[in-house]
Amino acid sequence: MIRYTLDKAKSTRYKHAIRHFDASASAAADIESYGRFIDHEAFTAELKAKTLSRSPPFAPAA
Repeated sequence: MIRYTLDKAKSTRYKHAIRHFDASASAAADIESYGRFIDHEAFTAELKAKTLSRSPPFAPAA
């Protein structure tokens, strides 16, 4: 849900995505094994890398 919200730029869902992100951060300490999924720290790094590499929609073209 967090990835979808950011990937599709669903600005009306941002507050919900933040709430889900915060809940996953809280739950991360209690999770012993993520299995085939990445842990919260890796997920956070992935989101930062993806969102920081984007240009804002109002940025002038280079």
